[in-house]
Amino acid sequence: LDKAASLSGNGCTNGHHPAAAAADVSFGTGCLSCGEDDDHANLLLCETCNAEYHTYCLSPPLRAVPAGDWYCAECKIPAFEDDGL
Repeated sequence: LDKAASLSGNGCTNGHHPAAAAADVSFGTGCLSCGEDDDHANLLLCETCNAEYHTYCLSPPLRAVPAGDWYCAECKIPAFEDDGL
């Protein structure tokens, strides 16, 4: 699983996380999708902005916690695209 697997922060440089506003949830208080601060074994923390999401609240949901660093959709680095040059 690559760094791009995710959804949508404390410290985020782009300044907008629509899911947080829709759920009326403060960063650092649990899943920004469902608003629950539970099931910490399945709660992902974005390496860049500290946004939290349960693996099963993402779209599409993840079956397991990914190995290595995880980045939310707002912070993920776009995959390198070969332009043929």
